[in-house]
Amino acid sequence: MKRTLLLGLVCLIALNLALFTGCDGDKSTDSGETTLIGKWDAVKEVLPVEGVGNLTLTPQSSMFMHIVIDVKEDSTFEYEMWTGSNKADTTSGYESGNGTWTASGNVFSMTSESTIGTDPFIIEGTYKLTKNTLVINATLPIEEMGEEPVPIEITLNRIG
Repeated sequence: MKRTLLLGLVCLIALNLALFTGCDGDKSTDSGETTLIGKWDAVKEVLPVEGVGNLTLTPQSSMFMHIVIDVKEDSTFEYEMWTGSNKADTTSGYESGNGTWTASGNVFSMTSESTIGTDPFIIEGTYKLTKNTLVINATLPIEEMGEEPVPIEITLNRIG
């Protein structure tokens, strides 16, 4: 459950930061104007696994964290996340929520309504937007992977 929350929040932060760079007057280096306002869907997650190398997860992987983020013009976002092929399945760990973001250059910070204990859940990292693909990089505590925070790369595609 914590892994799902953390991965989802990282995606949300990156999307919200990208929204900041997608304001009027901003230009994509690849194809004219690009905005992050809209819905985004995670399509790939890359995690390092000690002794193995990088583990790449896709929506077909049973461990993949499905994340859908709706980025709003007012610097807020809404999200849904789950594992498995059916978010309605009771074992999917489905959750949803919202939050706010800030960005400067390619660095972002996102605060979710979710908390860890009594502290707000804040994720920081970097992002890159190319056309309708967003790649975010952050370091997250993932309980299943030990006590040390783990670097993760998440790729999202625009779906709306």
